[in-house]
Amino acid sequence: MMKIFNTIIMLLLSSAGALFAQHRNPLGELYASFTSSCVVMECSYTVNMSKARISGTAEVKVQDEAYQMVGNGLEVLCDGETVWTMDPVTKEVIIEEVGTESLAFMNNPALLFVNLHSAFDVRKETPSEDSIFYELISKVDCGMYGADLTVTLDGHLRRGVFSLVDGNTVIVEVRSMKQTKKESVTSFRPSSEFDSDWIVTDLR
Repeated sequence: MMKIFNTIIMLLLSSAGALFAQHRNPLGELYASFTSSCVVMECSYTVNMSKARISGTAEVKVQDEAYQMVGNGLEVLCDGETVWTMDPVTKEVIIEEVGTESLAFMNNPALLFVNLHSAFDVRKETPSEDSIFYELISKVDCGMYGADLTVTLDGHLRRGVFSLVDGNTVIVEVRSMKQTKKESVTSFRPSSEFDSDWIVTDLR
C-alpha cells in the first residue's frame, strides 16, 4: 500500500510540474530579467562566414538598455545612450551614440540580448523536458532575418543562433547566466577620464 501511495504522489507531482511548465513563459521571463535585475552571462561565440570563421569568448552584463561586454582584448561599455569601445592594450577608444541600425548590432553583439524583445517576434516554439526552443523572426532592420533560441524553463538563455541577412550566422553558447542586484548606471561608464596616453575617436 505504501508503494502505491508513493507512486500516486510522484505521479501527481509530475503532473503538477508539467502543468506549471506549460503555463510558464520562459522567453518572457528572460526578457523581464534584463529589466528587473543585472544579468551576467559567460558566453562563447562563433561567427560563420562564407570564407572564414571567428570564435571567441566574452562576459556580457545586461541591465535595462545598458550593457558591458569584455572579451578578445576589448571592453565595450554602454549606459543606454553612449557606447565606449576600448582596447586597453593599444589605449584606443571609440565613443559613439547608441545606434539601432543593422551595423550597430553587428559591431556590438550585446545588443542582441538587450533588444531581443523589440527586434524579434516568435514564429514557433517547441517545448522539451527542461527547455523551450524558439524560432524567432526579425521585425526590425537589425541585419538579421531570424534567430533560434533555447531557453530553460526558469528563463535562462542556453543557446542562440542568429541568422544574418548576408547568409552568415552567429552562434552564441551561454555557459552560465546569473541574476544579481541592479547596479548604478555609472558602472556602465568608464571609471575615469581618458588621459593623453589614449587615442580617442569621438563620433558623437
